[in-house]
Parts: sequence; C-alpha cells; structure tokens
Amino acid sequence: MADFQAMVHDAAKKRLKRLLAEKCLRRGNNTRPTTACATTACEPLVAAFSYRLRNNASLRKRSLLELKNYQIPFGVGEFQRGKGMNTKTGRFTAQATGVYQFSANLHVLNRKAAQKQKTARAHDNIHLMICIESNCYSNSSLQAVSGFDSHSRLFTIYATGMLELQKSQYVSVYVRNNSRWTLLVENNSKFSGIFLQP
Repeated sequence: MADFQAMVHDAAKKRLKRLLAEKCLRRGNNTRPTTACATTACEPLVAAFSYRLRNNASLRKRSLLELKNYQIPFGVGEFQRGKGMNTKTGRFTAQATGVYQFSANLHVLNRKAAQKQKTARAHDNIHLMICIESNCYSNSSLQAVSGFDSHSRLFTIYATGMLELQKSQYVSVYVRNNSRWTLLVENNSKFSGIFLQP
C-alpha cells in the first residue's frame, strides 16, 4: 500500500511539473521554458514571511540593538513560506541568490513624550536599518530615521525596499537609539520579506 501511494505521489508531481512547463511555454511563446519562467512561475515560492516580535525590546540610550526572538506566525494573514528565517536570532538567510523585498514596521514607546519633546536636540532620533551581514554601512541597507518632534507616547517607524542577496547571506533588523532616553520597541512590531526574482 505504501509503495502504491509513493507511485501515485511521484506521478502527481511529474504531472504538475509538465503542466507548469506547458504554462510557461504558452506565456513566453518559446520552444522551451525560459530561465525566468522556470524559476518564478514554474517553481514554488522560494521564501516569504511575516513575523512579529515575541517580547518588548528595551532600547537603551545611545545604543544599537539587533532585534531578535520573533514568534512563529499564528494570526490571520500572517504566514511563512520556505526556509531561512531563524526566529531566535532574528536573521533571515537567503536560500537562493536573487532580489528580495523586506519591510520592518516598528512601534516605539516613548514614555515621557512631552518632556522629551521640550528638551529634544536635533541629533536626538531613532534609526531603523535592515542590514546585510550585520554591516549596515559598508553594505547596502534599507534605512529610516525618525525624530522626537511629536507629543505622542507611541510612534511608528517604517523601512521597506529591495536588496540583492547572495545565497547564504543574511539580513536582520537593527535599531539605533541616538537619544538620551531609554525607549521600548513593542512586541507587535513586524519584520517581513519575500523573494522576488533571481
């Protein structure tokens, strides 16, 4: 019985592969599937994910923090496709060379917003970075900066864009607190990414 099920499974996989190849041929009007078609339309999604922080992260004054300890997706609309994301280290490792799109959406708690706004200096800000191999300045990175010009206790900082990764390179989210106060990155903050093309 097990051998028969394996035969059926293999036959279904071969059938699906033929159907996808035919679909590529119809799209491209070629005698064979193109490389782009074979790696995007005809193969499973290499990687896509959307994670939330598991716990609040304290961001001390004048400090740099790599965000870690994300929780496995569980809410409606959250997802994980493919491999590469280490939820403990917060690092996504590329399983294939190509162009990826990443986004980080952080909710930052500023406990004494009114007092801080009155005494904030021009260089008091928070700096969000999505970095390759933890090298946020030599390598290309996605960045956003927010100052303390609001009386709100809670504000959001957001960075998104595309990066080209080589296989086995990793990306992660860093936050630099350039202010004189301790801040809190809340646990509903998100890090997401998707493989676009080789």
